[in-house]
Amino acid sequence: MSPSVFLTRLVGLLVAVAGGVLAWGGFLVPVAGARGVDLLARGAVANVVVAGGIAGIAFVVAGLAVLIDRGRGFAVSVGGSVLVAAVFLLAVGTDSTSSVLGVAVVALGLLFAGASVGRRSTP
Repeated sequence: MSPSVFLTRLVGLLVAVAGGVLAWGGFLVPVAGARGVDLLARGAVANVVVAGGIAGIAFVVAGLAVLIDRGRGFAVSVGGSVLVAAVFLLAVGTDSTSSVLGVAVVALGLLFAGASVGRRSTP
């Protein structure tokens, strides 16, 4: 295994762990008097906490896809989509700017790790 492949898989593992923490915090930790699961049951999908939990689940799946060297397109799509959403939230302004920046860094890492996974076919 080359060092670049090792680093890519390590980033995939770190993204999966960060996604698990983000999903746990987004769905199970009480914020503003309610857990994210309760907010989701009420139909508050636009809540930043619930969106973070959904992004966390996507990070877990995409990070595991990078870790096992499958799903390159999915990892790039998830990383890019979450990065665009994070930039939008930063442009609009939220109360949790540091959290959004952290999610943006993880999304950027996933985007680059997904872009580097896969075998290049050269003639």
